[in-house]
Amino acid sequence: MKKFNRVLAAAIAVPVAMGQVLAISSSAAVKPDAAQITADKLLYVNPESEIKDGKQVSDWNTRMAGYVKDVNGEYSVDAKSIVEGLSGTGKYTSLVKDIVSASANPTLTVKDGVFTVSGDADLSAYMVPQIQDKLNELGVAYTVDASILKTHYSFVVSTDLENSKEATVTGSITNDKNNTAYTISAFDEYLSAVVADLSAQVKAAVPAADVAQFSKILGEAAANYSSYTELTKAIAAKSFEETSYANADAVVAAIVDFAAKNGFESAANKPKTVDGLVAAYGSYFDKGISAVNDVLTQSDANVKLSISAADVAAVLNEGTNFKASATNGAYDLTFEIPDAEQDAVKAYVAKQNPDKEFVSFDTVKEVEVTFATTGTVSFDVTRTVTYELKDKETTTTTTSDTNTTTTTTTTTSGSGETTTTSGSGETTTTSGTGATTTTSGTGETTTTSGSGETTTTSGSGETTTTSGTGETTTTTSTDIIPMKDIESISVEVGEGVYNSEETSFDASELIVSAVATLKDGTTKDLDASYFGFLQTPADVYTAPYYKGTVDIYYVGDADKTALEDKPTVAVAMKGDTQLDGDVDMDDAFDTLQYYSSSAAGKTVTFTDGSDELLEKLAFYVSDVDTESKAGKKTEDAEISMDDAFNILQYVSYRAAGKDVVWSDVIGK
Repeated sequence: MKKFNRVLAAAIAVPVAMGQVLAISSSAAVKPDAAQITADKLLYVNPESEIKDGKQVSDWNTRMAGYVKDVNGEYSVDAKSIVEGLSGTGKYTSLVKDIVSASANPTLTVKDGVFTVSGDADLSAYMVPQIQDKLNELGVAYTVDASILKTHYSFVVSTDLENSKEATVTGSITNDKNNTAYTISAFDEYLSAVVADLSAQVKAAVPAADVAQFSKILGEAAANYSSYTELTKAIAAKSFEETSYANADAVVAAIVDFAAKNGFESAANKPKTVDGLVAAYGSYFDKGISAVNDVLTQSDANVKLSISAADVAAVLNEGTNFKASATNGAYDLTFEIPDAEQDAVKAYVAKQNPDKEFVSFDTVKEVEVTFATTGTVSFDVTRTVTYELKDKETTTTTTSDTNTTTTTTTTTSGSGETTTTSGSGETTTTSGTGATTTTSGTGETTTTSGSGETTTTSGSGETTTTSGTGETTTTTSTDIIPMKDIESISVEVGEGVYNSEETSFDASELIVSAVATLKDGTTKDLDASYFGFLQTPADVYTAPYYKGTVDIYYVGDADKTALEDKPTVAVAMKGDTQLDGDVDMDDAFDTLQYYSSSAAGKTVTFTDGSDELLEKLAFYVSDVDTESKAGKKTEDAEISMDDAFNILQYVSYRAAGKDVVWSDVIGK
């Protein structure tokens, strides 16, 4: 009977576990694109979320809520594949395999956040044969009625991700004989009914003189049943006050010791470290994830759940300050993990307080998991933000007369460079060498060197240089040599990155050098202004991205004949960090991850790094505001938290049905 109790426990454990995994992963994974749902994304807390009472709370549930509606349907669950990789020859391992083999593959039905796993299982093979053999041995012509062991099970995981981070698990098992549904909380009643039913059959079928031969079997069954249910109830009723542990291994060891001391003798032989558990049972978890991905494939979600047992172990092993408690069958575990977004949070706080500077700053990210024997489970991640600010030190000079009032703010850096911004918007920067650069509100830039030479560049691109002696030189575009006077043109081409909304390629970027050989035998160097393009970035772009050559022509050629030399370009949608042909929330997340890792001093790439031009492209389209053509951080362009926020805002508007363009989001 003890074996049978374990079988029944397995009958519940398998579909409930599957239902819980499906409830979380389906809601978290269903996306119209090939998103990768990772542990990092489930542990992510938006660094620009509201700080309330010193805390920022994860919004993983609301981020995922919109995806659940797309999973509605009925799917077959390959339960056999979950246990296929189970190793070991222990009785319990064998029983799990046996019970799944005895069960028709369960069906998963999803409707509006409610996940139902249901199926049939014939459990009679685990007890009826030994009774039947004994009857045959005694010559009793009686066939045991096993209908009470032929069951239908249904387990339901309910979620309300819009409003909660908690899932509720309910379920029942119904037998063919009396068609009674036994809930999880009252499952011991089903065990009692099985023992009573089989005992009554034996007593009715066996002559009184032979009943004694069954007493031992039935007595052991009743005793095992009683000890099993009482032990289970006793463990569930155990309570202990919150206890602190230095690391995850200490928690695992405490759980194993607790179980061993409270009646589960076999627990003493279980692994007492996180890595030990992964080595022993990690394949079970990974098999389950694989089965879930099969379901997601059936739902046309085109998504992969990329969380392995090793990933879970990595999170736990990085954790610190573990705390655990139990009260009346409710178990609570909290622990702290490294905050990957700490720098981004600091930047957000600084942005909210532009007139302040930090005296101190720190964040702590905490994970909390709760489980109750009543059938509820929850998961949450919060960030505690603590900081102290003070006023920035500035120097302000105010000049007033009867007609005007001008306020000038002067900031002097440690290098000796001085920047003065007037109320009219004019900015003057004087470097330590004495050179002065003045930028007016019209965009005209004037640079005066220490020697007195002045260079003025107008908005039209014309450059005028005035030397210290007063001599003035004006440079304009060079005259075009007609194609009829040119024998050949040799061009050294470069490569560049563009987004699909751009209307032209940049010759100064894609033409490294060019030489024209004239028909009179002379040669002439040609700059980029001599060349045009037969296509635009919008013309060549095809999803998910374009990488290839584009045609150039010499502008003095009236027929615009393409030259043999062709520059290489890479073109993608603006904001498409993942280069998958779609701008979505994952692009915003990856951009923020890139920023956070870079700010922390880590070497990081958007792609696998094998293609330098594609890595450059991914950086360029992710840098939606400053648009670094260099594909890396420069003096005036970089990936920042604003890029992630702008991409997320763009995605949100589009998801809401608003036909926005990038200029609506970033103002240019």
